[in-house]
Amino acid sequence: MNIREKIGQNLDLYLILFSWPLIAAVTPDIVAALWAVITFFALLKAGDRTKVVIALMAILLMSDSRSRLLSFAATAKIGVVVLLFLHVLKNFATYRTSYAKIYLYFLPFMVYALLTNLWANDPVTSLQKSMSYVMVMFAVPLYFVKALEDNQLLVVDIFVYMIVVLSIGFVLYVLSPDFVLLMDRYRGLLGNPNGLGMFVVVTGLLAYVLYQNGEKTTSLKMLFVMVLVLSLASIALTRSRTSLFVLLMFLLFSRLRYFTNIASLVVFVMIVVGYELLLAQIPVIAVSLGLEEYLRLETLETGSGRQIAWDYALIQIENVYFSGGGFGYTEFLYKRDYHELSMLGHQGNAHNSYLTLWLDTGLIGLSLFALGMIRTVFVAARRSSWALPYFFPIIFTSYYESWLAASLNPFTSVFLMSLCFMLKPDKPVNEVREDLEPETRNGVEVQNSSVPIIPKAPRNLG
Repeated sequence: MNIREKIGQNLDLYLILFSWPLIAAVTPDIVAALWAVITFFALLKAGDRTKVVIALMAILLMSDSRSRLLSFAATAKIGVVVLLFLHVLKNFATYRTSYAKIYLYFLPFMVYALLTNLWANDPVTSLQKSMSYVMVMFAVPLYFVKALEDNQLLVVDIFVYMIVVLSIGFVLYVLSPDFVLLMDRYRGLLGNPNGLGMFVVVTGLLAYVLYQNGEKTTSLKMLFVMVLVLSLASIALTRSRTSLFVLLMFLLFSRLRYFTNIASLVVFVMIVVGYELLLAQIPVIAVSLGLEEYLRLETLETGSGRQIAWDYALIQIENVYFSGGGFGYTEFLYKRDYHELSMLGHQGNAHNSYLTLWLDTGLIGLSLFALGMIRTVFVAARRSSWALPYFFPIIFTSYYESWLAASLNPFTSVFLMSLCFMLKPDKPVNEVREDLEPETRNGVEVQNSSVPIIPKAPRNLG
């Protein structure tokens, strides 16, 4: 199935998605938000889970944009997530599975996050943010699993969605550059260049893992090539160092997946420990290649203001070390001291998911979150050889951005979908099998002949 046929099949979905900004152009934001929620509800009632997943991804992406035309999405996404949560809760018997129970792994963290509302600086904001995290953590994985069961070619729909999003960005780059630029850096439809890089990484790697675990038809390969070209071009224009490094990490770990998980873990630790040394060599390499302007060497030492943000966060953590200040506390602090921080060269928030979680939920909440993540990834790594190659690069990005500490951004939901897929116990033939027991011949236990002792040579990516 080619892109034209797929869009034709989902014409009603894309007409709905394009109607959202069109309505917003001629009506107040509240009307456009209401229209988006109503149409999402209609998709939900229609029962096509693939369209619902794509619509959810689209509204979260629109909410990240800086465009006035898409400002309605910040309100609409709340109603969309609430509807999805209520739908899954009402039909829990249908969505309950034996493996997509990420919410159970993070249950202690979610309970504690709700408790922080009792002493939060802004209880109303804290309650809203903590409840949204709970709803996303509960509903999105369960719904995505069902969508994947309904549609084995879900990867095609995600490819088409990425092609549409990235292509619109390039068209606007030609017709109206100011719409997609931020401080002379390309940001596409996202709020900032790093956000576009994150979209390509998080959504693209989910699509790639799905692609590698399915039948590769000629039309699917063509879609993959289109997504690959558009994604690489987007990252090149964003000049996002983090996204570029993350893609290189994924390529490395996708090769290491044929070895033990311990080997991958050791390599990851070595990368983390040696990252500062590697970072110190970038100016030399960039100057020799004439890429000093492209790699923005003038901001390399401070990480575009990140070091200032981290130092400030570490100072503020002392005030809420164990208990945290409640969800939204980090945002409150950086808004309160915006002028002082901007004078030092920083804009935005903490730029680190773990510092944000520490400020919001304290050391207790951060520890509970880490335990939930470790348990999820440990189980996923036993079931899928793609778990660690996906997890390590994505976790690396969360060290430089705060997306993992929030729920209603374009990335957290997709990350949960990816983990859910890798928790799936039914593995295709190219995955590591855990359920094969050694054969017994003449009373002697021998290696099962269907499991090769020496792994096959890695297949080429794509």
